[in-house]
Amino acid sequence: MAWVFPDNEIDINARITIGTVWVDVDLGTNNDVPAGTKAVIIHMRNTGAASYRGAVRPNGGSINPVGNYSPLTFTYLFVKLDANRIFEAQVRNAALDLRVVAYTNDDIGIDPYVDKTPAVAGSYQDVDVSNAGVPAGAAAALFYLDTPTGLNKKWAIRKDGTTFDSYYYIAGYTQALAFGALSAARLTEVEAEDIATIKTWVQGYIPSSQCLMADTPTEKTPGTAGSWQEVDCSAIIPAGALAAILLIRSGTTWNSRLACVRKKGSTDDFSASSLVVGQRHHHAVVGLDGSRVFQAYVEHATEVDIFVLGYIDTPPAQTISGVGNIATGEALGSPGVLPGPVTLQPVALGTGEAWGTPAVLPGSVSVIASGIVSAEAFGAAAVLPGAVSLQPAGIASEEAVGPPTILPGAVTLQPPGILSGESFGLSFVLPGEVAIRPPGILSAEAFGLPLAARIPKHLETTLTVSRLEVKVDG
Repeated sequence: MAWVFPDNEIDINARITIGTVWVDVDLGTNNDVPAGTKAVIIHMRNTGAASYRGAVRPNGGSINPVGNYSPLTFTYLFVKLDANRIFEAQVRNAALDLRVVAYTNDDIGIDPYVDKTPAVAGSYQDVDVSNAGVPAGAAAALFYLDTPTGLNKKWAIRKDGTTFDSYYYIAGYTQALAFGALSAARLTEVEAEDIATIKTWVQGYIPSSQCLMADTPTEKTPGTAGSWQEVDCSAIIPAGALAAILLIRSGTTWNSRLACVRKKGSTDDFSASSLVVGQRHHHAVVGLDGSRVFQAYVEHATEVDIFVLGYIDTPPAQTISGVGNIATGEALGSPGVLPGPVTLQPVALGTGEAWGTPAVLPGSVSVIASGIVSAEAFGAAAVLPGAVSLQPAGIASEEAVGPPTILPGAVTLQPPGILSGESFGLSFVLPGEVAIRPPGILSAEAFGLPLAARIPKHLETTLTVSRLEVKVDG
């Protein structure tokens, strides 16, 4: 599973009731984020001329912060969703604008939050998150910073044993997301000027398979101020990366300066309402295009700094192998989502609905002999838009991919790729190229009714059919 960074941030203000109590924010009923989403990152801005209060928390959460954000300032917040894609918010004025920057189907949120405020103030202290719900191999802990008083205090975070130092102010009465780089022992270092007025809570993590945090961050501040500029990260971030994790600060003077970022190709323009108050800093995250470029706007080229702290990566290919490796219904949840290439080795799926309803596998899918051995293995309304290769005996029972099934990519059925009737279910659609090698289909109605498929004449085709009409080009 993976993160998704849409080109434009998702406006969720219509889902929020303004007031002084905690209310549900439902991102599911109108599919603001897709089914199965487990957590979101929110970009919150105060677009007004006065200070206003607002905060978010998991649905049913007990933490009770209510930040007070100065005019035209911003913050980034992470929040876990429940099964209905709901979280809670307390937003006291409509001038506070909330948008989803990113969402994920990985269950990486931690609720309740775990207090990891250092015991000693004024120097870097090791913070061990191994007992806070963060698993071994995590690259970053997601921290919730809470300053419950009106006092502005300094705070900083870095990977254990490294030397990068950004010890700048956090505004009083505010909350923020911070990405804590972790060592192999799941340690990070935190320095807080006052441990009573800056609280540090663990609220989630990102596994190392999807994230890398740099020991030494790289400054990528645009040299041109006053307009949107492209920021090329291809020299420090590998191909396939989805997003850059950033530190944005206004540090050389006490002047407040505008600074904001967006994914290249976005039409969002928040440059008029994104002040970084002098001597303060923020963590942020921004989607990358295929060339690993994002866009940044800075009001002043030397009084604002933008550092790349790390990146969020495309998930690796997954191989599911061994008898009974997925042995229970709804094994990947509903819906089941695996965005990387997937290889199913013999008898990898052992029971009905193994992938959930609907199954979404946007990468390439290779099913090796007996990879799917039960009905409805992919669930109803399976969606596999990538290339699909079904090797001998790849599907051994009816309705293996569920009704309806949509495979718009290239589909190859190798002998005997399908062994039983209705293998792909009713209302099967293959708009892409189809290659059926003899004896690719051994039973009637292998593709279900109705079948919409274009089979080029030049491809070798052997069909044993009943009540199935196939039109061949020419």
